[in-house]
Amino acid sequence: MNKPIPLLGGLALAAFAALTVAPPALPAQTPEPSPEATAEPLYLPLLRLGAWTSPDASPTTAASPRPSDPPGTLPPPGTATPSPTASPEPGAATPGIPACRDTRGDAGGLRFSLDGGRSLAPNRQRLASLAYTWALLRDPRDPDLILELHEGRLYRSLDAGCSLSLLSTLPAGVTWDRLARAPGRPDFLVASSVFAHAAAWSEDGGATWTLEPGLPDDVVNLAIAADDPWHWAFAGRQGMAERSGREARWSVTPLPVDGDNIVSAAPLPGAWGRWLLGSNFHGPYHFDAATGEWRAVAPELKEPVGQPPEPVLAVVTVWVAVAPGDADVQFVVVNRVGRAQAQRAVWASSDGGASWRERVVDDQAVGDRRVTLTGGTRLFVSPHDPRSVFLPFGTYFDGYGTDLFRSADGLATLEVSHFDGFYEIMDMAWGPAGSQLLYVAASSDRPSLRRRGGAKAD
Repeated sequence: MNKPIPLLGGLALAAFAALTVAPPALPAQTPEPSPEATAEPLYLPLLRLGAWTSPDASPTTAASPRPSDPPGTLPPPGTATPSPTASPEPGAATPGIPACRDTRGDAGGLRFSLDGGRSLAPNRQRLASLAYTWALLRDPRDPDLILELHEGRLYRSLDAGCSLSLLSTLPAGVTWDRLARAPGRPDFLVASSVFAHAAAWSEDGGATWTLEPGLPDDVVNLAIAADDPWHWAFAGRQGMAERSGREARWSVTPLPVDGDNIVSAAPLPGAWGRWLLGSNFHGPYHFDAATGEWRAVAPELKEPVGQPPEPVLAVVTVWVAVAPGDADVQFVVVNRVGRAQAQRAVWASSDGGASWRERVVDDQAVGDRRVTLTGGTRLFVSPHDPRSVFLPFGTYFDGYGTDLFRSADGLATLEVSHFDGFYEIMDMAWGPAGSQLLYVAASSDRPSLRRRGGAKAD
C-alpha cells in the first residue's frame, strides 16, 4: 500500500530509514538476571506455566494472498487455521525434539515450537525490559545441542531446548550480535558485531574465547570457509573484506558508490565468495569475490512509486535473506522512497536474482492482523524447505507483542500466529528435517506501555 508522507522529503526519509535498520548499540554487556530472579512486572504479561501462547490468542482466518495477485487466487472463504492454543503435547524423548513443556535456565530468550511456529512454548524466566537474544546455533553432530547468544553470554542446551546453562561470557566491551560456526570444524565458533571492528573466536565449542580486534570494518555478516576455519569473509558497512588465513592480511573491496552503506548481507550457500547484499540507498547487490564485481539487482525496485507515480529516489534495503538449501531463492525487504511517498514491501526471486516479484506489502491484512514493515524487519527461511518463510513483527503498539507471519509457499500467502511477552525476533533455528520443530530468539527491547489491559509504567 502506498502512503503519502507529507512532512518528510524522499531523501530525508531514506536517511531516517537507514538509521533505523540496526537496533541501537547497547551498553557494554550488562549483567543478566539469574534464572531465579523475577523481572519487574510492569511490562511483560507472564504466561502461565505450561501455557503455550498468549491467554488472549484467538483463531485466525485463512492465508491471505498478496495484494497484487488476481482475485481468482483467493483461498476458500471462511477456512480457519488451527488455533495457536492447540499445540501438540510433548511426547517421549526423541533425539533433537524437546520432551518438555517449557524452557528454563537461560535469561528468558529461547522459545521453541512443536507445530511449525503456530504456537510457542513459554520460558520460565521472563526477559528483562531491555534484552536482546541475538543468535541461535544447532550443532550439526548432536541434534540436542543448541547454543544461544544473549547479551554477551553464551548458553548451552543439551536436551533440545528444555534447559540451558551458562557456558561462557564473551569478551566485554562489545555488543556481540552474530555467531558463526566453521563448516569443517564444528567446535570452532566466531562471534562478531555490527557495532565494532572486532571478532572473538573459540576452538572448544564456546567454552573459552579470544578477542581479535582490528578488523577493517564492523561486521554485518561473516562466513567461514569449509576448508580452513581461519579463512574468513565478511560484509562490512563500507564493503567486503576477506583474509585467507590467520596470519594473512585483509583485502577490502569497497562499495561502488560513495556515501552508501551495507545494512544486511547473506552469503549464497555452496558458492564461496558470492553474496546478496542490501545497501541503505541504492538497493540490493550481488557480489562475487572471485571477480570483485558488484552487480545491482532487482531493477523492478526502481519503478515509480505512489499515486500519482513519483520517481524512486532511494531504495533502502532493510534486510536480505537467501534460502540455506537453495541459493536461487532470495528475498529482500525494502523501502522504496519517492519525493513525498514511499512503499515498504518484501520482494522475492526464485531464479537467483534474475527476476523479482513483490510478495508482501506494508499494511497488508493477514487474518485479524496487518503486516507492518519497519526499519528493523527481518525474514528467515527454513533450511529444509526454501518455500517455508517466516516474517516476524514485534511492536508495542496496537495492544500486542510479537506476531510471527508464516508462509509455506514463498510468501505468496501468509498465516499469522499471536505471541506475547517479548517484542523482537533477531534469529530463528530449525529442528531436524521432517519435524515441525523450530526455535525463536526472543528479545524485549521495548516495554509494552500501550498493551490493552496491561499495566502501565510508573
